[in-house]
Amino acid sequence: EDTEDIAQETFGKAFQKFGTFKGDSSFRTWLFSIATNLAKDYLRAKKRWAPTAQDKCKDLIGSTPELATELHNINQTSPYGKYEIQEHIDFCFTCIMKTVSLEQQLSLMLADIYDFKVAEIAEILQTTVGVVKHCLHNARTTMQNIFEQRC
Repeated sequence: EDTEDIAQETFGKAFQKFGTFKGDSSFRTWLFSIATNLAKDYLRAKKRWAPTAQDKCKDLIGSTPELATELHNINQTSPYGKYEIQEHIDFCFTCIMKTVSLEQQLSLMLADIYDFKVAEIAEILQTTVGVVKHCLHNARTTMQNIFEQRC
């Protein structure tokens, strides 16, 4: 619902501000700038997850042997086991991504999910190419370290 609200607000603002679009960048970059700013405002109000969030969840499951056994059995016997494992990996990615700074998270999403080039990301985030490269490196390193230690 939050995503839909931000998307709707993005298109509303784009419609309102269309007269300010100068064509200095692509329309896609301009539109993502609006969406990113709205998402940043929304996400700043949210608390970042602690790097130990998955550990706490794992400990909770481990403290209930019946739940751990049930989850293991479902994964092993389900004809959709591969799908469930992929869903878990996707969830881990989302969870771990929430541990990095907002700027790192946005840089990573724009680069690896939406295929923006570093220069475009810098324009969208209103920062320098160097800052974007730094954010991408730090986000990937942090996420890889957390994943290797916890997942």
